[in-house]
Amino acid sequence: MIEKIRKSFVEDTLKELEEIEESLDNTAGELNQEMVENVFSMAHKIKGTAPMVGIHELDVMVFSVEKVFNELRKGHISCPSELGTHTQHLISMIKSKLQESQQQNLNKEDVNLTLRFFDSLISEKA
Repeated sequence: MIEKIRKSFVEDTLKELEEIEESLDNTAGELNQEMVENVFSMAHKIKGTAPMVGIHELDVMVFSVEKVFNELRKGHISCPSELGTHTQHLISMIKSKLQESQQQNLNKEDVNLTLRFFDSLISEKA
């Protein structure tokens, strides 16, 4: 049963990530309010669901992203120009993690650099 739920979660999340990527590509990485909401919702869903279906580390990967996009949607921080690029990069990493055949290829240092960017946005606000 859990494997069926896990498979559905992976398929649905990959589809949602593809849609967000396509939106970012169509707007040259510029984030509008709808995209901010979509990225926040995606990060929130992954953070809560991934550990429950046995996909570990994704919740850690999206924790800072969820915080940043929550602050953006509330208007508490401004959107830096490079946020779209970093978001696209992180989406690629998340997709790799979700696709079991590519898990081995995920560069941990690359993940850490991208996550530090999102953490720095929250740190600047504090």
